[in-house]
Amino acid sequence: MSDSTQPNSAKESKADAKAEKARAKAMRPWFKKKRFILPLAVVAVIVLSTALRGGNSGGSTASSNDSTNNSSPSNSDSAASNWYTDNYASFTAVDFSGSGDDVVSLPAGAINGLINATYKGSSNFVIESLDTSNQTADLAVNTIGNYSGTTVYGVNSLGGEVAKLKVTASGKWTLHVAPLDSAPALPSSGKGDGVFKYESTDSPTWVISHKGQSNFAVNEESDSSIMGLLVNEIGNYNGTVPAYAGPALVIITADGSWTIATK
Repeated sequence: MSDSTQPNSAKESKADAKAEKARAKAMRPWFKKKRFILPLAVVAVIVLSTALRGGNSGGSTASSNDSTNNSSPSNSDSAASNWYTDNYASFTAVDFSGSGDDVVSLPAGAINGLINATYKGSSNFVIESLDTSNQTADLAVNTIGNYSGTTVYGVNSLGGEVAKLKVTASGKWTLHVAPLDSAPALPSSGKGDGVFKYESTDSPTWVISHKGQSNFAVNEESDSSIMGLLVNEIGNYNGTVPAYAGPALVIITADGSWTIATK
């Protein structure tokens, strides 16, 4: 009997550890959110692995553990998927809808995530994330008039652990809240706000354009980015900027159409 319960106990411990890791990341001050420790940990793992293999001349045959723990361009998709779930919250997606001002409670553990929102109205439309004390943690959306787009909450929270979303609106709205791991791959073009995965291990140079009237920003969240804000302009934009190696989240704020191409 004890043998059958031990795996479940291990799974629960692993899930608790992952949730605590995501919670600790969200609670870190903004100046500590960029991760410098991971490269050192990778170096340590490589050194330890080399020492353990020692004089093994048959290095061309890797064990299943080696192939799981050591990432390479050939298995970058698997490594990227682990990065999103290891660094951000995992929970079951949930939908909300309403008309006018409201406050909605997030699922347990959903301390950061995606918000796909729609709004029909002529007045201000605002989505704020709130901590357990109802203090504003961050501002996800702040616009006037109709809105349709995807943004994030809790990624760079200035408050406590996010627990609720506050909606300010004069018309009907919908919210689809989902884990960041569910973001789609970065496309070459789009329109309006969006959140995407960049999974290549290359450090690219991006040629970026925007046609619009309001703020246009491109932010990249990754282990290798120190200052992740790549572009922050008002109105039309055309420029070339250096970006960072993935896996990463690319967060775009825009009111018009935009393009991103690798130079």
